[in-house]
Amino acid sequence: MKEVLNQIAKTALQIDTLERQGSDSLDFHDLAVWQIKKALMNAYQKGYMQGEIDTVNKRYGVTTARPCDNCLRIFVPINHNDHEQGCFCDLCLTNPEE
Repeated sequence: MKEVLNQIAKTALQIDTLERQGSDSLDFHDLAVWQIKKALMNAYQKGYMQGEIDTVNKRYGVTTARPCDNCLRIFVPINHNDHEQGCFCDLCLTNPEE
């Protein structure tokens, strides 16, 4: 979880580290509400996605469920369809236009 929070802080808030720096200029940040909203939305979406993955894994008794790189549907890869472009669900492999 620490890695996910650090990634969200860097991408949404432009904060290099969430560790205490011991300096007001490094520990306190002036942020716009849209930056905070973006960070909260990212955290929510990541948590929601992980919950969906956990549900599919539990339902099918596997540990390999993942989101499709194209449509974000949660699927269990039958064959490792690791293409140069990413990992895709059967729907996206058969109908790449959608």
